[in-house]
Amino acid sequence: MIQRNCLSYKKAMFIHDYELIFYWNNLKDNPDSYDIFDYKNTPELSNGGSTTWDFAIPISNNHFICCTETYRLFPVNAKTGTFKDEICYTPGLAICGCKFKKAIMSEECMKIIKSNRGII
Repeated sequence: MIQRNCLSYKKAMFIHDYELIFYWNNLKDNPDSYDIFDYKNTPELSNGGSTTWDFAIPISNNHFICCTETYRLFPVNAKTGTFKDEICYTPGLAICGCKFKKAIMSEECMKIIKSNRGII
């Protein structure tokens, strides 16, 4: 059994066997109150695929961001369990705010840099 934990101030998340996400909005004051999210409800399954959770991070206003094993990021409403639009990014590429003004590159490379908020 593989387990991963992610803690923030009062919010807590626990992933069990890459399949279930346990989410506490207020672990400190209410440790018995949590929600469970099942990987079977991910957007990837709507296209006939399957997925498991790689990590999940609690953010503000009862939302969290989850990442699948294929590195797709989704914001999730912790109250309803509904997914918002996928967060587009390039895994392993941290160039937000980096300048590429005089760089010589292909159109494809330029699109990747722009989509990851690099400055061209």
